[in-house]
Amino acid sequence: MIQPTSTRVYVFLGSTDMRKSYNTLSALATNAGFDPTSGDLFVFTNRSRNRFKVLLWEGGGYWLCCKRLEIGVFAIPAIEDKETQHTIKINFTELRLLIEGIELRQIKTTKRFAKKSA
Repeated sequence: MIQPTSTRVYVFLGSTDMRKSYNTLSALATNAGFDPTSGDLFVFTNRSRNRFKVLLWEGGGYWLCCKRLEIGVFAIPAIEDKETQHTIKINFTELRLLIEGIELRQIKTTKRFAKKSA
């Protein structure tokens, strides 16, 4: 299962062909400079932003989770530059918000106590 603790989430902003599967999506992550076997989540969306796939390496293989919206779109920004693959880094909570249809640009976070590392 997907473990939300210490997992980074990278959202690819360019459109991705949703016919792509494990090997091709992991190659896209590798070409963007990431290690797809690191346990991080990689999120890919189609051009119309009504479908997305999440690629995750766990244990001895990949997970590929998909979602298709019947109405509406995911609030992931689109880019026009198709030559380079742009990504943004979000946390697991922000991924859940995106899945639920909440725009991250409208979210305001409050300061929280954080233990300083030595």
